[in-house]
Amino acid sequence: MHMRKKYVIAATLILAAIVCGSLVITAQNHTSETSISSGKNYKVYDISKDHKPEYRYDIYNNAGRIVKSESVFRIDPRITYPYDGVLSIHVSLGTGYFLTQYYDTNRDVFSDTFESPAMADHGMVVYAAYIGESLKLVVRDIFDINRYYKEFELDFSPVVPFNAVRKAEFADENTLDITYVSGKEYEEKNIVLQLEGTLDDTNRHQESIQSTADIPQSTRLTEAPEPAEESVDMRLAGTKADSFYIEEVARNYTSAVIDAINDNDFSRLENLLVPNSSLYDSQKKLVSDLYARNIKLELFDYDIDFDLDCLEEQGEAGIYWVYEVYVTESVGVKYPDKQDFETKEYNWVYTIVLSEDDVGISQIEEWDK
Repeated sequence: MHMRKKYVIAATLILAAIVCGSLVITAQNHTSETSISSGKNYKVYDISKDHKPEYRYDIYNNAGRIVKSESVFRIDPRITYPYDGVLSIHVSLGTGYFLTQYYDTNRDVFSDTFESPAMADHGMVVYAAYIGESLKLVVRDIFDINRYYKEFELDFSPVVPFNAVRKAEFADENTLDITYVSGKEYEEKNIVLQLEGTLDDTNRHQESIQSTADIPQSTRLTEAPEPAEESVDMRLAGTKADSFYIEEVARNYTSAVIDAINDNDFSRLENLLVPNSSLYDSQKKLVSDLYARNIKLELFDYDIDFDLDCLEEQGEAGIYWVYEVYVTESVGVKYPDKQDFETKEYNWVYTIVLSEDDVGISQIEEWDK
């Protein structure tokens, strides 16, 4: 499975336990909750239990009725108003990677869920994405792809999409200013893009840069779900339910270990590891050792493949399941006596242990590809 596969977050008021290819769902009862942020159209609660961070957010329409209620793990969601009348629901899945959904409070409409968008304004969202085999810049209407959609071919560096665009802003209603990572030297380049006058609201209802037939299936608009007690929009969309937690841990670790080393911050990593394991101790030492040696890392690209044929084991705390995940990384390494990053390729096998209430990496070994 390639890195361009859509990843999603755990959501809604459920506890999902994945059992060797099947999804077991049981109701989650919240015995206590603490409000940590709120606005006219939202409230965010801390509903953590047993020292495991978990949060819930409720979205309200202008009449005060809840139209969306979901829970997320580990990192609290960030909810803002990017511009008047539109709410942004931002959920982090690990360092640098996040999912964002928008809610138009005036029209009572939710958008698609976008992976690490660079910005949203003037009714448009901007993000980098793989279209086929090419990394492209996409500009589209937030709520209706048929109103405006356009792809731009830029000379992106070979990076993961959420690292491709460094800055994006509208200079005016029809001019987009982009700073992105370019070429093999990973230089920052600035470019100004003209959007052909389509941001005029009176025209955008009738104009479309491409016909629906020309728009890739992976980016077509899907109908916004009707509000429900347990929406699964940001929980299971675009991925197999039985792989969700395994992929989330593997992908988050791949980027988190880089940032942990660069910032000497083991806390970015520790929630992804099995506590009290030899790996936990060795990774803690690795972070401090490489930071002390002033070695800097940058993640250029990665591929993840995994084997769904898990092993079922019986431990003191009950049944758990063991998966093997195969990871290929392209990492830039900068030594203190060098000016440039050296590109290195690594192949690893992550052993991920899943129980009914927790998941983490217990072992990492070299993979003889």
